[in-house]
Amino acid sequence: MRNTYFEAYRAIRRNGPWVLAHVVRMEYVYLFLLLSSLDSFAQMPALDSLRKEIKRLETADSFAEDRAYVSLLNAFSESFYNYNPDSTLFYGLKSKKISENIRYSEGLADAYRNIGAYYNRNGNYDTAKVIFQRGIQLANEESYKAGLANLYGSIGLTYYETGYFAAATEYYLMSLKIKRELGLRAEIANTLNNLGLIAVDRKQLSNALEFFNEAKEIRQELGDNTGILPLDANIALVLQKEQKFDEARNIYEAILADESAAKNKSLRSVSFFNIGEIFVHQQAYDNAISNYTKALELDRELNDRYGISSDLLGLGEVYLRLNQLAKSEQLIEESLALAMESGIKQNSSNGHKLMSQLLEARGDHIGALKHHKLHKTYQDSIFNSFTETVTEDLLIAYGLEKSAFEAEQLLREKELEREKEFAKLIRNGVIILLLIMSLALYFTLRSYQIQRRARLMATAQKNELERLYLETNRQKEEIESIANDLEEVNNSKDKLFSIVGHDLRSPINSLNSLMQYTMDENLSQQEFLKISYKLKNEVEHVHFTLINLLHWAKSQMSGISTYPDRLNLNELVKENVDLYKPISVSKKITVIDSMAANSVAWADREQINLVIRNLLNNALKFTPEGGKIEISSRLNQENQWEISLKDSGTGMGPDVLSSLFKPNFHVKRYGTSGEKGTGLGLILVKDFLTRNHGTIEVSSEIEKGSTFTFTIPAATSDGA
Repeated sequence: MRNTYFEAYRAIRRNGPWVLAHVVRMEYVYLFLLLSSLDSFAQMPALDSLRKEIKRLETADSFAEDRAYVSLLNAFSESFYNYNPDSTLFYGLKSKKISENIRYSEGLADAYRNIGAYYNRNGNYDTAKVIFQRGIQLANEESYKAGLANLYGSIGLTYYETGYFAAATEYYLMSLKIKRELGLRAEIANTLNNLGLIAVDRKQLSNALEFFNEAKEIRQELGDNTGILPLDANIALVLQKEQKFDEARNIYEAILADESAAKNKSLRSVSFFNIGEIFVHQQAYDNAISNYTKALELDRELNDRYGISSDLLGLGEVYLRLNQLAKSEQLIEESLALAMESGIKQNSSNGHKLMSQLLEARGDHIGALKHHKLHKTYQDSIFNSFTETVTEDLLIAYGLEKSAFEAEQLLREKELEREKEFAKLIRNGVIILLLIMSLALYFTLRSYQIQRRARLMATAQKNELERLYLETNRQKEEIESIANDLEEVNNSKDKLFSIVGHDLRSPINSLNSLMQYTMDENLSQQEFLKISYKLKNEVEHVHFTLINLLHWAKSQMSGISTYPDRLNLNELVKENVDLYKPISVSKKITVIDSMAANSVAWADREQINLVIRNLLNNALKFTPEGGKIEISSRLNQENQWEISLKDSGTGMGPDVLSSLFKPNFHVKRYGTSGEKGTGLGLILVKDFLTRNHGTIEVSSEIEKGSTFTFTIPAATSDGA
């Protein structure tokens, strides 16, 4: 369960003679609530406490990146928001990665909220909305109500900052409903505060004070002294709207003097800014510049684009009032550039209005007209952006006007009983007004529904395109991988058949020549026996090569089936030793059978027979005259037979060892008596051992010999 929340507070821009439409600043104030205590909300102690707890977990012997660790990372991420937003992003991304790895959906939803808050803070509102929506979708899927309430509040703040008050109100009300269901008192206060801010923007100051005071009562009950300060700032802004400037300034200065606000740069920035606004109204321009400058320094440290743009605009207005036009122009241009880059329409509108007034003061009427037109363009854009709020405004206006009208009618009936005709005209006028308002309400609702459906359709189409793009890339990668595998297999096949064709052609030609010589010459019995022996060796070589080739071709076509059965390895080794006895005798090589008694395995007889034959053939091929070959077996702890063929032959270097069991058919090695091979035998050995759940290892040293050791399962007493 999450226990940390974002809260919004903001300061107003004065409705002075220079800037007609006020500019709204919004900031995040982060409150961290410890589970162990509802009496402490101080951010810096919470941050230090979280840092120590994370370090304790990470240094523990039993440390694991589990759900508890993710929850701490999310809380730690939020703790940095008002001090170092980059750290909020860093730990948010870290929490996201771990949550995805351990499939912790609630932690992932909270991580999305932290990451989205960072982008909202930096003025990347579209990115923030996308990330918040991902979190909302995930929280809905997992029925994670507390996280869903917090995400509704966060995206509501984003819509508030971009001027979509109806959407902001909708999300805040959904958040408030869940928080009331869960009994989250501290978080209820946060949402009440945000609803109060919207009431201020709609000039419903009495309603705003009710929201702020209810939120303040809750925080006082909870002992949340730090959380009371932002509410005091909001109460001060209501007083400022009511032009009670001295009362408002006293509250702001008290906030700045409070020790608990010393580290809260966002709150201090807004307080300095609003004090500057008050001094502008009171024409104390030096004091106004001092406070605007302090606010600007803090906002630059926070990289708060909205705040920076507003501070620069305030300074530009003061210098314009002081007739320092060059300084004013520089500040207004910098504010305009930042506002336009970040999409802050209200600041863009006010910046063009100030620039129009500045150029008018210089006598540049053409330039002044240009900026005035840009100001009007932005005002129209803002008006269009607020279309979705008209429904609620009309309902409120209708209710207020209706109440006022009824009261006025009663008064007129008492005071002007004889003016019935005049009253009738008023009633008719009201009816017409109601009809007009009803039509406006209908078209506004219809427009809002159409826009909402269009946004939903656009989002769905975008998601589907992203899914199709990812699926296409995945299929492309699979096809490329298959094509590469096929090309490699085809190249290996071509090389093999080229080499095998050459190797078979030579002995067959020799056979043909020997047979022709035998037929043409009148040979003695001794000469015939000598030629017959040579013919026999050539035939055996061709036969062995063909067997290997046929087995390899069959395996490539997936035509080989493995039929394991009880297999007496002692008999199989003896058969192969006897088979190659003519070769061992001719090369004077001693073959020692050191097989353990009753070496019975569970494997396919024909495949293991080919394994032993190939390994023994290689050992005889690369062992010089007078050498020695030993074949041994032992039963290991995994109930497998380990069969080793050790020779005293030429051995192999690391480069040769690394290429064994691979289809490098272009690399040839000749035996000690010039014997040739295709390299196909060892490929079949590894393939057949794998099919029989076995392995093979090789150790070798040049001029000292080689040892090939393979394993196959031992037969059990029940026959398997």
